[in-house]
Amino acid sequence: MEKRHIYRVQYEVPSVKILVDSSVCFGSTTTIKSEVSSTPKPKKIEWQKSKNGINFNCTEKPLYFTSTDIFTSPSYAIPNTTFTDKLYYRLLVWNETGEGVSNAVFLNVTGSPPNIMTSFKTNIKDRSVKLIGNLYVYDDSPGILETFWTKNEKKISGGKLSEISNENPSLTIRNVSPDDTGEYRLTATNAVGSSTSDVIVLGILVV
Repeated sequence: MEKRHIYRVQYEVPSVKILVDSSVCFGSTTTIKSEVSSTPKPKKIEWQKSKNGINFNCTEKPLYFTSTDIFTSPSYAIPNTTFTDKLYYRLLVWNETGEGVSNAVFLNVTGSPPNIMTSFKTNIKDRSVKLIGNLYVYDDSPGILETFWTKNEKKISGGKLSEISNENPSLTIRNVSPDDTGEYRLTATNAVGSSTSDVIVLGILVV
């Protein structure tokens, strides 16, 4: 007598888990990854976000979705992450059996504007003044994008002024004259925002 083997397939709601770095830097691209186990295969997914981790709503930006397989390993990418993305996220997955809900993860977005310290140094012999700038950003902050000096609140460059850069923000004023008197400030900008130094007041240099 021929034996018949009966195989029973157990259908369950999807099992869903999502993962993200504990903190991400302002301005960077963030990707929330997922692990989905489902029999039968999923037929629908939905990413949701929440301010308090309790009341979730569907994310309104479908262009953020990225995945090689949208149902088995869906991911959610946020380009140019800002503080408005500092929320709770979760993933819902449906199959023919029902709905699976992932754990909720909190996206901690970190970052602050550049920090600035300034001083100045005069050189009587060379008739010059060096406005010394020191810039730094914390490890969890984006790098410096722009640096410039202002005189009486107007951006200055060229002429008898030395060139500056993000790496070397100090400014040398050569052949100092009474025309160079005024209030000088250093400004540095990154993706988070701008910082401006305290005022350096230059008076008439008498030689």
